[in-house]
Amino acid sequence: MVYLFHGSFWLTVSQVASSLTGFLLAIAFANLLPKDVYGTYRFILSIVAILSAFSLPGINSALTRSVARGYGLSLIDATMMRMRWGVFTSLVALCVGVYYLHAGNVQIALCMTIMAVFVPFFDTFTTASAYVQGLRNFKVDTIASSLIQIGASAGMAIVMYVHPSVIPVLISYFASYCLLRFVYYLYAKRAFPPHGEHDSEVFSYGAHLSFMGILSSVAANMDKILLFHYLGATDVAIYSIVTAAPEQLKNLLRNVGPLATPKLAGASHETLRRELSPFWRKTLLFALAIVGIMVVYIAAAPFLFHFFFPAYEPYVWLSMLFALSLPTVATYLPITLLQAQKRTRELYLFNTIPSVVQIGLYFALIPSFGVVGAVVAWMAGRFFTVIYLVLLIEKTYR
Repeated sequence: MVYLFHGSFWLTVSQVASSLTGFLLAIAFANLLPKDVYGTYRFILSIVAILSAFSLPGINSALTRSVARGYGLSLIDATMMRMRWGVFTSLVALCVGVYYLHAGNVQIALCMTIMAVFVPFFDTFTTASAYVQGLRNFKVDTIASSLIQIGASAGMAIVMYVHPSVIPVLISYFASYCLLRFVYYLYAKRAFPPHGEHDSEVFSYGAHLSFMGILSSVAANMDKILLFHYLGATDVAIYSIVTAAPEQLKNLLRNVGPLATPKLAGASHETLRRELSPFWRKTLLFALAIVGIMVVYIAAAPFLFHFFFPAYEPYVWLSMLFALSLPTVATYLPITLLQAQKRTRELYLFNTIPSVVQIGLYFALIPSFGVVGAVVAWMAGRFFTVIYLVLLIEKTYR
């Protein structure tokens, strides 16, 4: 209980700071950038997110697991791996840039070139956060992560105000996060010197988590890419704003994953089989608590849009509809169970089948129904994911 209170307190503080900063940044985007500029920026970030799946993001989860088991020297190994694969991601970004240049879209090609310059360093030093979480020092990680996001968001807001166009905003996004994350990495190494042993499994397991997450990354970002190609940047901006507040509420609840990982990593298969029913009861209580948050947001959404997103007020009903998917955030807990227990086969199934269904729904609904189709497709995909995950866990541990 002491661990739960201490860990959840600091992780909650972190998520509150992150969500509040994200919400304020969304207000800045909505009021300082024209719709077409913001839509183009979101389209670029969707491509960035998909390509970043090739820079081994799963190494972070594997590192947290390894550090929690006493393999502190894995921090250096994981960081170097992420940097090497970041170079590979840069080459892929340049290829995408050449494609858009050949298609005559110079702006997108330039954005891809900017990404290629920064991406070897952009996510590399997030290993510091994974390392400190593995040490269960949630207080330090909370303060550092909050300062990083606040500093980067403030820099972007200033750039938006001074020069509201895609290229300057994109450069400020990459440069600020690269610099601040590197500073945190240096601090973490000095404050908590890596010790123990190297974990020979950190690369193999991290690679598995990364590769199995490629389809999930595509599914999470294909909505904005299809909207951009079928309807244009303005519709991407509308979709991004109507989903912004619910997404920040989801981020507010993500702390259950990092908090549960160190504990679940040490549980035996037999223990989990025995405790599966209580585990589901806690997950259900988590979902019911989220339903209360969902109701509050739906009631408050018209006022939020009227005061903070006036240019997007006609689309508030879409945000209220999208919010109905909030209870599916409860899946963070069973997903963390599979990751902490290194259930590689089950994770491959989970990251593949629901992602294929989600992508299929986007292709089926977005071309005909636009933003409405994207919202409905997302909701249908999330509820399918919940059902599939429950069946998968039951088959694994019963």
